[in-house]
Amino acid sequence: MFKTYLSSLHFIIYFIFSIEYIIKTKYIMSSLYQTFFGPLDKNSCLYFFILSSFFLIVLIFVLIKEVIYVFKHYKSLDYMMFWKGLLITTNIFLAYFVNRLMYTMCTKSLM
Repeated sequence: MFKTYLSSLHFIIYFIFSIEYIIKTKYIMSSLYQTFFGPLDKNSCLYFFILSSFFLIVLIFVLIKEVIYVFKHYKSLDYMMFWKGLLITTNIFLAYFVNRLMYTMCTKSLM
């Protein structure tokens, strides 16, 4: 009988400590989850604005470079070089557009 009492007492103590451990772990994990995966504030939208501005400046420089290259080498213009320049320009434009779109979505959703 005493052995059964100790066994049930041991189970109750274990159960209480388990619940306390689960609650603490859940609080810590919830806090950790909110820190790394929770919603951000409106200042986080600045990231997309900076990237958008950067890609716009790069796009302008690349367009100027491509136009200068075409005018300087118009007699010996290689189609492969022309297409490479066009693809690079398109890629930079898409990077600019996507970051501008993300900035707009970010600011409008956090109003």
